[in-house]
Amino acid sequence: MIYGQTALLVERAFATFLKSYEKPKSYIIGGVISVVLLISSASTGRLVIWNDPLKSYVIACFVSPSQSFERTNWFFNTCSVLALFNLSMSVAIMRYNKRGEFETRFKVRERFKKREVIVSTETICYLALIEFVLIVIYSVGVMILVNLWLKDEIPNDRFNFWIVWCYTIPFAAAIFPLVLIHRIQTTRALRVKKINDITHAKQTQEGHISQMKDMWG
Repeated sequence: MIYGQTALLVERAFATFLKSYEKPKSYIIGGVISVVLLISSASTGRLVIWNDPLKSYVIACFVSPSQSFERTNWFFNTCSVLALFNLSMSVAIMRYNKRGEFETRFKVRERFKKREVIVSTETICYLALIEFVLIVIYSVGVMILVNLWLKDEIPNDRFNFWIVWCYTIPFAAAIFPLVLIHRIQTTRALRVKKINDITHAKQTQEGHISQMKDMWG
């Protein structure tokens, strides 16, 4: 989940900062990011249990083996750092796009493309915010609970109760397509409303000129 969020924001960064982001280039960049994402996701588990014989036993599936416990903690720390980085990156891209939109106010084609980038980036950032909250709860929660359990500062029954809730958080990624569809439908409804307001409004010449000035910033 954290890798997918990072990959989406990296792709949006390319779309924002590259002067030309047409189909051939966007397909190549998207393909490279997808390959890196698949390799990273497939290799993370193997790296965490590297050189661990896995011949001992643990009390439950959510408990890390003793020889790979340190790397597991590093992984959760990395997830927390990536979540903060992605949140900062999404806010920075949003502000940059908002500022850049008004730099092309009299170039209709460029401004339309910039607006498309802004809308798509807003959708990605909308999902990134949700993922940020879930990742922070997941990584920080698991790290704190495991450390408390190892120090015998929390009873086993309470630890098992809370750790299960933390481990169900990644399954929330299944709702992201629904959230994305909702965001797209909301954006479309706002566009339709603006078009209907413009086409059905009865204005005087002065009112039309004032509206055009507002539209051009």
